[in-house]
Amino acid sequence: MKQVDHQLARLFRAAGQAPTSEPLELPYEIETRLMGALRSNSEVDEEGPLCAPILRRALGAAGFILLLSLVLTYMAWKQDDPNELNLAESVIRLSMVP
Repeated sequence: MKQVDHQLARLFRAAGQAPTSEPLELPYEIETRLMGALRSNSEVDEEGPLCAPILRRALGAAGFILLLSLVLTYMAWKQDDPNELNLAESVIRLSMVP
């Protein structure tokens, strides 16, 4: 293990003495041409991505489910039959459903 530690220390010392170079940047003209080519080749319409109608429908369905669950919860709270066994009975009924 000591030999491995010694080799690792030598490797780190050698890496610390290596010359560093600055990252190269593209000239402004090439960068603008590249960005323009990427934007012109995109398959996005003016209205937005192609999946936007699907996402709108999914959001509408989620909102409908949310409202439905709120209404059903409110109706369950407004029941006049406060029986403690209703919860246990519903759990047993749900556990028997295949």
